[in-house]
Amino acid sequence: MRRLYQNTQAEGHCRPVTRLLSLRPPGSMGETEFRERNMAKSNEQGASAKSDPLSQTTGDVPAFSLVVYVIRRGDETEVRAANLAGFSSRAGDERAALQKLLPQIKQRVSDCLAKNEPILWLDPPLERQADEQQRVIPFHL
Repeated sequence: MRRLYQNTQAEGHCRPVTRLLSLRPPGSMGETEFRERNMAKSNEQGASAKSDPLSQTTGDVPAFSLVVYVIRRGDETEVRAANLAGFSSRAGDERAALQKLLPQIKQRVSDCLAKNEPILWLDPPLERQADEQQRVIPFHL
């Protein structure tokens, strides 16, 4: 938070005003506007459309949610996809492991879409071990 000072003309002096400053660039869409726009699109598609919580599309770019389990083993971090079978990677830190994993996932999803094959999402996801942490990674192609 940043403290700002507001000049109150009636009193003739400045008083402190605490206000959260937006970090969004000028002209960007706010969260409320984004939700309202997406709700309007979904209402246009009709109530009969089946809702899939794993696959959400906005416009022409398909977007997906990947559930990932993260565990630190010695000096490496291992990540594995929980809702798409057979994908995992290891690296020195979590970020690097995810950077290895996501291109594999994106390639698989792209191949399925290109061949008009279903994406075999695991629902429910694989079971998480007690020492693993869960992450949800949104991605688009």
